[in-house]
Amino acid sequence: ENMYVLNSDTIWYVDPESSSGGVFRTNNGGTNWIHQLSLGTYNPAHIYMYNQRIGFIDAGSLRKTTDGGTTWTPIIGAGNFLDMFFIDSLKGWKCNLDMKKTTDGGLNWVSQVVPSGGNILGQGVTGFMNKDNDTIWALGETIIIGGTPPTRGILFRTTNSGFNWLFQLPDTAIHINRYPFGKFINNRIGWAYGYLSGIHTTTGGETIWYTDVKQVHVSVPNNNILHQNYPNPFNPKTIIIYELKSMTNVQLKIFDINGKQVSALVDCEQPAGIYKSEFLANSLASGIYFYTLFINNNIKITKKMILVK
Repeated sequence: ENMYVLNSDTIWYVDPESSSGGVFRTNNGGTNWIHQLSLGTYNPAHIYMYNQRIGFIDAGSLRKTTDGGTTWTPIIGAGNFLDMFFIDSLKGWKCNLDMKKTTDGGLNWVSQVVPSGGNILGQGVTGFMNKDNDTIWALGETIIIGGTPPTRGILFRTTNSGFNWLFQLPDTAIHINRYPFGKFINNRIGWAYGYLSGIHTTTGGETIWYTDVKQVHVSVPNNNILHQNYPNPFNPKTIIIYELKSMTNVQLKIFDINGKQVSALVDCEQPAGIYKSEFLANSLASGIYFYTLFINNNIKITKKMILVK
């Protein structure tokens, strides 16, 4: 069951129950309800309305209305959704464990690459929050970090409409396993919740953001090793591989030629193994940069790389 409240009078309600469910609408705050659609076993579980006329349901596959729910037209191949948001009548996003974007009113959807694989468990994105044309927060995923407890919830964020996504690992004493619920009122102030407790930020969350970090080999190396990035020179993406001989606290940080930190790719406890981290430098200028592997907060190895745009 799902509901969309457009204003104090106009509300849509969907019920997936096959015999009595479907799409319902009220124009008087719930005093009377009109049964707009019934599809039996394909009755929808989610609804999103952009305005009085335009909206979507997940009835077997995506369906769109342009007349307030009187008719619903299937969009073949678009897939279902758990959450959806449009910033205008053409441009919007939806999630169904993955993230997809449309620029033609939902007729075609393009997948967006959200960090996944490796230590990320793969439950996927179950909800998201748009705060403007560019900034989106996404929820629902878990990462394995070792220690006690061995898993932690993570938050995804993009600041360029989903072209690039990073994630943060909220450092809280309660170590919430997953954040399926959340709300941001602007780009800095927001809440994210597990099923029993939650977190709150007034500064946009943690200052450290990660790209995708994958464990590529579980064998135990003889030493802690930081490999040369590849490709090098690069533009704008490069891969950094490092090896750990034992369970340890790991940090992998990027610095400019003046010694200023510009990114932190890894900051967590990891077991022995070989790891691969992806560094995206879309917002950085061409030049020489350094990446440093820290083991238990001690500098271990630093290497140089060159960004050429």
